[in-house]
Amino acid sequence: NLYEVDLLTGKTKALGSLGASYASDGDLAFVGGVFYASVNVRARCHLVRIDPKTWKATDLGVFRAAPPKGASDKKTQVARKPRTYDDIWGLIWDGRSLFALTPEGEVLEVDIKTAVVKTRYRVSATFYGACPMLRV
Repeated sequence: NLYEVDLLTGKTKALGSLGASYASDGDLAFVGGVFYASVNVRARCHLVRIDPKTWKATDLGVFRAAPPKGASDKKTQVARKPRTYDDIWGLIWDGRSLFALTPEGEVLEVDIKTAVVKTRYRVSATFYGACPMLRV
């Protein structure tokens, strides 16, 4: 479920449900009037787009790297699968791109149409979420 929190009183107001098959997997980001979230679907981390009018989620797919070049072995016709990410614990919008943060210290740039990611940075830190600067 999604809730609105009054920052002055701490009171919450239920907004709606993403749908029965989704459980929060880490974070939520606001991008140009639309919410994006990392959710758990059958033990896999997915990116969903949330409609701010109905609060229903649309699954955009598993967070995954782009397929490697030469994604199949021509001799055996065995496809090499791209890496998937099962733990996305932070999402943040910088005004141009959506970034996902992992507990392994990876900063991933996310394609918000496909959930395909590109590694941008690796740091020696564990990310437990993300937050833009907040002025109250």
